[in-house]
Amino acid sequence: MIQNTKISVKLTPKLRFEQALIEAGVEDPATVTQMTVSGTMTDYDFAYIREKRREELREIDMSNATVEKNRIPEGAFQDCINLETITIPNSTVEIEYGAFYGCAGLISFFIPVSVVEIDKHVFEKCTGLVSFAVHSENPVFASENGILFNKSKTKLIVFPKGRTLNKTVEHQGDSLIPDTVTEIGELAFYGCNRLTAITIPTTVTKIGNYAFNECRGLTSVDIPASVVEIGDMAFGNCSVLTSVEIPASTVKIGNSVFDKNVCVTVHPENPSYTSEDGKLTEIYRKVTLTDFAAIDFETANHHRSSVCSVGVVIVRNGQIVDKIYHLIRPAPEWYLWQFTQLHGLTAEDTENEKLFPQVWAEIEPKIVGLPLVAHNSPFDESCLRKVFSVYQMDYPEYEFYCTCKASRKTFGKALPNHQLSTVAEFCGYDLKNHHNALADAEACAVIAIRLFCEDI
Repeated sequence: MIQNTKISVKLTPKLRFEQALIEAGVEDPATVTQMTVSGTMTDYDFAYIREKRREELREIDMSNATVEKNRIPEGAFQDCINLETITIPNSTVEIEYGAFYGCAGLISFFIPVSVVEIDKHVFEKCTGLVSFAVHSENPVFASENGILFNKSKTKLIVFPKGRTLNKTVEHQGDSLIPDTVTEIGELAFYGCNRLTAITIPTTVTKIGNYAFNECRGLTSVDIPASVVEIGDMAFGNCSVLTSVEIPASTVKIGNSVFDKNVCVTVHPENPSYTSEDGKLTEIYRKVTLTDFAAIDFETANHHRSSVCSVGVVIVRNGQIVDKIYHLIRPAPEWYLWQFTQLHGLTAEDTENEKLFPQVWAEIEPKIVGLPLVAHNSPFDESCLRKVFSVYQMDYPEYEFYCTCKASRKTFGKALPNHQLSTVAEFCGYDLKNHHNALADAEACAVIAIRLFCEDI
């Protein structure tokens, strides 16, 4: 009987993880802290590790294994708090949402050549993580100084939470953010509580959604004059950050970027924003549109690329002239029950439908030259960008306008909230089938006609 803490586990179609441990002679699975795995790991095997072995497991080597659908599934090792070392299969293509969430003991992580997609929150709460390494021939990702970037190092994707970055390091010229970086990605520094101060290089033009959210030790940040856009809640929940200066160049700022206690000062030449008594205020300019296309996407899961239906309503001269609706076979092709509960669509509804490129080929000629309008447009715009990226389609930089944002500025406190159904009712549209993509697009079109076509 094996009494050591390190074992080899061989999986077969009929021998899953729990049975394989018994087959390997393990009397008490709680004694196993290190394991080498061969064969194919399924979602069931990952669930067993996560639910039964997450506290004692410290090392797992899957280099000689494969994973079902060539992806590390959502939450695969969630809260395996003592896991220090993991080697994923060389055939892995995707690491899904929150795969290593809460792996506080994880120290370093190697990304093989095959991995081309890493979803959100994969390394969230990995508070011990100090470095990433990427195979030199990986076509999508790269690393430098232990930080994860895209291949060209123009986008900082994840800063390891176990590291510390401060102004002293920057001022010594040993910058951890190279001057190739133009974008600090969504969630890049999320939860980096050891981060106390940061100087952002003058090459950066965009700070993504939640980029520095939950950086509870951050006391100061210098936003350079190169920054054009700051995403939603980029500096939210930075509880000791007290002041920030917005340069004249920053003309796009998302929702709830700073906490209410932060004193915001805006450069006097900024054309889009001002500040009064330390509060950020957008200079609102009413948009006039008579021709546009209102659009709405529904998704199968949390991947923005997983569009499973689209509704488009075309407006010309302030009148609805066409309505378009398509079901879409999503990518990735799986549904979360929470999403199905919202829109009612399942895998059976879309398994025989066209893929996005075929659907868009039918829609695109009808919207050529038209700006796109959506309610909460950052969501729909990100869906469009993501699905274009998945299918390696050239994105034409569609011009988007947001009826939710315009409603807040125009109707303000006259409405209890600015949700689609509330604003639609106020504008005279009865939204009976909310989360049907066409119904939502038509509601958005009606709102947009009121906001953008009429004098209010």
